[in-house]
Amino acid sequence: MRSTGDGPGIAIMIVLICSGLIVGASERVSSNPSGPSPLIAKREGLKAVKAPQAKPSDTPAKKQGDQLASDPKQAYRVQGADRSSPGVTLVTARDYRGSGLSQAGPIDRKADCKVLNQPAVVQLPAVRYPASARHIEIAWEHGAPLIWHIDRAGADANRAESLRGIPSNSKLDRDEVPMAASREGGSGASVSYIPLSDNRGSGSFIGNALSKFCNGHPYRILIARPG
Repeated sequence: MRSTGDGPGIAIMIVLICSGLIVGASERVSSNPSGPSPLIAKREGLKAVKAPQAKPSDTPAKKQGDQLASDPKQAYRVQGADRSSPGVTLVTARDYRGSGLSQAGPIDRKADCKVLNQPAVVQLPAVRYPASARHIEIAWEHGAPLIWHIDRAGADANRAESLRGIPSNSKLDRDEVPMAASREGGSGASVSYIPLSDNRGSGSFIGNALSKFCNGHPYRILIARPG
């Protein structure tokens, strides 16, 4: 009679063991949102599936650029995700195509301005002016000189030359690198469309930092990032 009593118990144990295996396999699969690893997939007879990755064409930078470029009045080309960093969107009208040389010359020494024996350094905070900072870096990548020279008197002429043929935009400013108020600015400068507040804020920041230095004084911009 002992064998008769053990029959149901053995059947229950087999069911519980099989259930545990099924639950265990399900947990291993569901715990990985991108699908089971190849090792688990092979062992469990499942198909390994990779998580979908965002394409460059789906990035906010590309979408905003496409929206701007869809306006037939705008004659500029759009750069995609390679022209953006987190929180930054740039629409490039023209890459830097200048000589890449610093235009050193005489310094207009006056009693009310300062002269150093080395280039002045302006640390531009990328957190406050992300688009301006990224545009400067892109211009450097395309050969723009690292050292610029103050040219306040030539700013208007340089700006007119650098922006020639590039249409204005009601929502974005045309930012020039090197700056118009430098000897290196003007023809050949890189031009990008960036937010108005970013462009004008960074221009005021750099202008204030250089206000005590004489015209013609060399300076260098350092992009300051936290960490």
